[in-house]
Amino acid sequence: MNDLKRRGSGPALLAVSVAALSGAGFTAAAPIDVGNPDIQLRWDNTLRYNIGMRAQGKDKALSQSAAQQIGDNKFDRGDVVTNRLDILSEMDLVYKDRYGARVSAAGWYDQAYDDKAEGLPAYQAAGIPAAYSNNKYTGSVKRYYMGPSGEILDAFVFGGFDLGSTPVNFKLGRHNLYWGESLFSFVHGVSYAQGPVDIRKATATPGIEAKELFLPLNQLSLQTQLNDDISMAAYYQFEWDANRLPEGGTYFGAADFLFSGNTTFPIAPGFGVPFEGDQHKPKNSGAWGVNTKWSSDLLGGNVGVYYREFSDTMPNVVGVYDANGVPTSFYNKYAENVRLYGVSLSKQVGTLAVGAELVRRENTALSTIGGSPDFARGNTWHGLVNAIAYLGGTPLWDSAVLQAELTYSRLDKVTKNSDYYNEKGNPGCPSQSGGKGGAKDGCSTRDALGFQMAFTPTWYQAFEGVDLTLPITYGRGLYGTSPVAGGGNEGAGTFSVGVGADYMARYKVDLAYNGFFGPITTNFNPVVGQNTVATSSGTTPLLRDRGWVSLTFKTSF
Repeated sequence: MNDLKRRGSGPALLAVSVAALSGAGFTAAAPIDVGNPDIQLRWDNTLRYNIGMRAQGKDKALSQSAAQQIGDNKFDRGDVVTNRLDILSEMDLVYKDRYGARVSAAGWYDQAYDDKAEGLPAYQAAGIPAAYSNNKYTGSVKRYYMGPSGEILDAFVFGGFDLGSTPVNFKLGRHNLYWGESLFSFVHGVSYAQGPVDIRKATATPGIEAKELFLPLNQLSLQTQLNDDISMAAYYQFEWDANRLPEGGTYFGAADFLFSGNTTFPIAPGFGVPFEGDQHKPKNSGAWGVNTKWSSDLLGGNVGVYYREFSDTMPNVVGVYDANGVPTSFYNKYAENVRLYGVSLSKQVGTLAVGAELVRRENTALSTIGGSPDFARGNTWHGLVNAIAYLGGTPLWDSAVLQAELTYSRLDKVTKNSDYYNEKGNPGCPSQSGGKGGAKDGCSTRDALGFQMAFTPTWYQAFEGVDLTLPITYGRGLYGTSPVAGGGNEGAGTFSVGVGADYMARYKVDLAYNGFFGPITTNFNPVVGQNTVATSSGTTPLLRDRGWVSLTFKTSF
């Protein structure tokens, strides 16, 4: 990502930025007249303020753990965990309705964070090092969690040409692509690793749609309509970037030393191992994909066929060991040369908009025992089916939207490093007692099933000029633990319940309670003199005491 030059400090910087972007005030965005009817210019800005408060007290099994000591203890119940101002600025230029350019940039500042990342005194007294040197966040963490900072997002040109009698449209530059029909899952669909995913945003915004999470990359994308029923699309990427994961030691970080690096993994008194982060990245070029879509009267919908080759964007934490088997460093490693085959279907079934996908991934990274010398690889199957129901007025609401998605993943076979595969029954994936662990210990099973839904009833003009909503989201691993990272864990999930007010379709306020859940096991920890977490069904159980209340204001101008 491209840094915007940092000047000034804190709220003053963003206040000046907002004032400059809004010109004479918060006026509704409109096309800018440049005096040429062939040119359309538009400048849109979105301002969002979010304040959040921790609503739950600490679970000592988590807060006293060596791996969660910073993140879970930084904020007490009732503390403000985010006090963040974001601005998104977008400019679009269109010439003769066919050619143009788009640039967008984001800026942010969060006053809730300082640079302190302090461990518990009990561990420091025992000589067990904290994750962050001198108990201070790294520069990368401070940039994204504190600010003020920013980045360029979109920066591309677009246009079209005729190939014989066939029109072809293209985009060149930084933009994102999102293929397929998935509503919530960015793991099980054809769009997996089509670009880096902002999982930090996903963790802080339960129920957010997958398409809102993909970040832009430098690439060339093409699309053409061969006839009334068949279209084709393709892309080639000139840039690679990793998923943005919640950083250790922050409120939503599951383990203090992960992910960006320059931290320490505490092993034992007097012994910590450096965590280097993304020191070994895949090459920027080489990712590409093609798809064909067919509007089928026979099936009564649209069928898509896909093929992609790419490097994974989800890290695997691996270790370097000396001749005696002692770890000397840990770092993030990414699978390269992954192949994906997929088909999709979208159609109307009565009043439901239905989507489905079936995907096969080959040479993909499998869930791996953390700290292994390498990661396991294999072939997997993935499927999903979803539906959107638009509900009319009832005595309970004026209208409502229900979205639901069921996901499935299955291991076909392990093709490399089977000893490192984090599977049920592998001694490397232990239970609390030290035996062979199961799905609720986070050990992968051959099959896994997950569910996600969002329900939003609306009341129009509940007050003069105000529409009210009551958004509810819920997601859970129903059965098994996915063979791939981030694919879902049995009994673990997230939920949110809120109320929203939209005034004059211009000012929006949302109040929500957001929570995490899932099983953990514990064992006795002599350093703190009590039981602390030993295993968990994925990462959300490690956040199950960090339920929080968020209040968000958003407007566009």
